[in-house]
Amino acid sequence: MTLKHKLKSSTARAALKRTIEAERVAGEAVNAAKIKLDKADDQEEHAQRLARDAQVVLQQKDAAEAAEVGKTWPPRSLTAAEKQSRRDAEDNLAAAARALKVVQSNANAVRKVHDDATLALGPIQKEIDAAVLAVMVEEAELAIERWCEARKAAIETEKAVRSFIQVLTQRQCFAEVERLSNKFRDLGRQREYEIDPTPYQALFDRLRSDPDAVVLS
Repeated sequence: MTLKHKLKSSTARAALKRTIEAERVAGEAVNAAKIKLDKADDQEEHAQRLARDAQVVLQQKDAAEAAEVGKTWPPRSLTAAEKQSRRDAEDNLAAAARALKVVQSNANAVRKVHDDATLALGPIQKEIDAAVLAVMVEEAELAIERWCEARKAAIETEKAVRSFIQVLTQRQCFAEVERLSNKFRDLGRQREYEIDPTPYQALFDRLRSDPDAVVLS
């Protein structure tokens, strides 16, 4: 099975893909709920402002009535028009209070939907971290498999080189044997290398949004 085929049939990557899709769906639910919540908050703020304005109007009317009737003694009675104006102000305040109550109830319901959606998204995001880690472990396992295959090939190649040298020695080609032996020995010593984890760290981040991501050299 080639590396490409292993990536396609990867159990860890399939699980990561499902988790990323679940995060996408949950994220869209949060965004949709947030849009509704913002609208509900605006409506609640508007209803609160109307209720405050209606309260202020009634308070101003109370103050104006007190000042008017206090001009004479004994205080005069309110006229029919003044009584009607007060009733209108009281009705407006009551209507504003009822509307505010309805809007607040709706806002609370929308807020709960948003909170529930946000709460559901949290565990999925944690699952993605675990799923990404599983893919990284699986990739490390594949790297070990490739290393083992390469090591077997290297051993077979080394055996071939030593066999050539043995045959040349038997044929008394000593000059070529010495040159080849020195070259083989010198190249065999060149095993120093530096580890660069940067592409693998980048892979961890890229896997969060792309389950098919691979190491970029």
